[in-house]
Amino acid sequence: MTNNLPDLIKRIETLERAVFAKNTKVLAPSLSAEDYKGPRGGISRLVDEGFFATQKSLPEVRQKLIEYEYVYRTQSIANALDRLSRPGAPLVLLRMGGKKVYGRRK
Repeated sequence: MTNNLPDLIKRIETLERAVFAKNTKVLAPSLSAEDYKGPRGGISRLVDEGFFATQKSLPEVRQKLIEYEYVYRTQSIANALDRLSRPGAPLVLLRMGGKKVYGRRK
C-alpha cells in the first residue's frame, strides 16, 4: 500500500491540474514587432491593441498605421482589412452611410 502512495498523489495532482486549469486564464504569447509584417501585420497589431473597439473607417486605420510607421497605399490597407473581415476573422465590416467601417468581431 505504501508503494502506491506516490503514484496516487501523482495521479491526483494530474487530475487537479486538468480540472482546475479551466478556471485559469491562459495568456497568449506576446508578439514582437517582427510578427507584425506588412499591411495585414499592422492591422493585426491594431486589433491586438484594441484599436477596433469602436468602429473605424479606412482613413482612420491608415492614419494610425502611419503613426506606427506602416506606410502603405490605401488600396493595400483596404485589401488587408477586407481579408481580415471575412467570416471567422477578427474584424467585422459594416456599412454606415454608404461607407465601410470596421470593428472588432464579438
